[in-house]
Amino acid sequence: MKIKSGVQVGGIQPEMVLALMVAGPILEDYGQDLVITSCTDSQHSKNSRHYIGYGLDLRSRDVQTSDISLLVDDLKLALGSEYYVAFETHHFHIQFNGSPRV
Repeated sequence: MKIKSGVQVGGIQPEMVLALMVAGPILEDYGQDLVITSCTDSQHSKNSRHYIGYGLDLRSRDVQTSDISLLVDDLKLALGSEYYVAFETHHFHIQFNGSPRV
């Protein structure tokens, strides 16, 4: 796992750490190292879950274009229904939409 220079990981929630653990081997199967490109930093939509530690972006540049939808499907299957996974132009976005455990 690598973290892009300038990315702020402070405030990331435990559910996102789990997502990274699950996503790493899947990305590697498609030839992409797990590189976090955004967590609680950067500019996102007004109500983005990034700002509360429930969203993160992962690098996608080494994945073959033809494999992107397959990779997204594999991530969705592995992470389950509490997570939202999408390919957004130049990165994979993962966010936790479930209820935090107390």
